[in-house]
Amino acid sequence: MELNRGNSSFGTVKTANNSPQEESVNSPARSGCWVTVFGFPAAASSFILTHFSSYGTILETKTNPGSNWLHLRYSNKIEARKAVSKNGQILGGSIMVGVVFATIEDSGEPELIKPR
Repeated sequence: MELNRGNSSFGTVKTANNSPQEESVNSPARSGCWVTVFGFPAAASSFILTHFSSYGTILETKTNPGSNWLHLRYSNKIEARKAVSKNGQILGGSIMVGVVFATIEDSGEPELIKPR
């Protein structure tokens, strides 16, 4: 699969049969199984991780100490979609989180997908 990012918020994905297909920048086809959860107090990281593990098997996490974000890699795209569907929801009665698909850049590190 090959991706032409261009300057818009959509990329052209070439599938196995080489037919172009439009993909939103926030689609799982662009990201695999990585999602980024953000906007929570750093002290709530453990709560957030526990909460999001209820949507599927988390294979890997990435963050920085004291950060208000987590990159989570789920075992499949369906689980990742479940997590992203929680974008903008309030957890624990007082913590609103953002949840978006992430992508793995050439560095091998997950990165938030941003319109280009």
